[in-house]
Amino acid sequence: MQDLFGYKEDSMNATIRGNAQRVVVDMVSGNFYSAMGVQPQLGRPLQLSDDIEPGQGTVALISDALWEREFGRSPSVLGQIVKVNQSQFTIVGVNPRGFTGGKKCPIVAGHFCPVVHAAARRSKRQKSLSPR
Repeated sequence: MQDLFGYKEDSMNATIRGNAQRVVVDMVSGNFYSAMGVQPQLGRPLQLSDDIEPGQGTVALISDALWEREFGRSPSVLGQIVKVNQSQFTIVGVNPRGFTGGKKCPIVAGHFCPVVHAAARRSKRQKSLSPR
């Protein structure tokens, strides 16, 4: 039996090096990279310990295309901070060129962060919609 992993794609607002932009984000479980058998080309993959509870896994991997476009393929990208929907994430890795995540299609997400943030985001949205 193969490993199962959690995966959710969304479009979010990101601020990268002071530039605001709309990005596709894949929120994935901590075992995503091990289950997919994928190693980042730079840095480390997400780990189970990154996916414990909101606020714990404030790390992310970025796509090769985003690395090239925004950081000029500099290895100093590791440790840089990106803001996604008002949450700050530390870049810990860069995905292999052409890696499309949990889907087999040519669209590549720019960010991969722990899926635990999907629950936090949903919780904030529900609170904002709650009657007072």
